[in-house]
Amino acid sequence: MQWFSGLNNFKEHTLSDNIFHINYQNVPLHKDFTLEEIYLEHLSYCNKKFIEVIYSGGLDSEAIILVCLKNKIPVKARTVKLYFDGLLVNGYDLYHVDQFCRAYKVEVEYMELDLVKYYMSPIDIDLCTKYGFNRPYASITCWALGHANGYSMVGGDYPLPYR
Repeated sequence: MQWFSGLNNFKEHTLSDNIFHINYQNVPLHKDFTLEEIYLEHLSYCNKKFIEVIYSGGLDSEAIILVCLKNKIPVKARTVKLYFDGLLVNGYDLYHVDQFCRAYKVEVEYMELDLVKYYMSPIDIDLCTKYGFNRPYASITCWALGHANGYSMVGGDYPLPYR
């Protein structure tokens, strides 16, 4: 299976033998587009009632959320509370998510994940095998995407070529 995404189809996605690859095509960078315009073009493909940003607390996710708010596109945030032996390990990120979403009146849904139970679980192994992940944390984003209800976007997955 093969498909393209991003500005001028600069990202080639392939899924073969249960291994997922992204290849970046050498396409011209259009400097006359703003990041907002590029995100809006990407969001124009939305076929759901709202955008759901998988938000870990970073600036990339905030940029998507702010573009949606500015352009009156319904948006929600979804983030994961990560626990290790019962202890919250991403509290600083969650604090930032909470502060940002409150300030901009964005609904946020929190999901809880026990890392000890998740790591090497059948779900983790299945996602890592299916997409060819070789890092233990990589499947968590896919796990979160699997719980999304809206048109999902992940911060850092830029719809534009960058150098």
